[in-house]
Amino acid sequence: MKGKATSLTYDCNVCKVTAGKQFLAMDAYVSLASEPRTINLCGKFWDTPVTGTPSRAGVIVRALSQFPENGWVTDHIIDKPKVLELAAVDPGNAVFNAENHRYL
Repeated sequence: MKGKATSLTYDCNVCKVTAGKQFLAMDAYVSLASEPRTINLCGKFWDTPVTGTPSRAGVIVRALSQFPENGWVTDHIIDKPKVLELAAVDPGNAVFNAENHRYL
């Protein structure tokens, strides 16, 4: 994923239309079929701190991990305590959970 965050399109508008009422609850989602690759930034993204855990960078890393060329992982577990537990007890499966990439 190194160097790929700057080669994507970031869309701040489509989330409002596509996600509707969920706009404020979502931080981002990816458009897998889009060319160029697109990360759609939603309402919660702008409330997320720039640095730390969680962070906007973590949101982007998680989104990057969901593209096929970067692992094509999905969010199976999204609750932070459960995500950290998964990493501790089953790191082999944690790499297939997109939310775990946020907390690396």
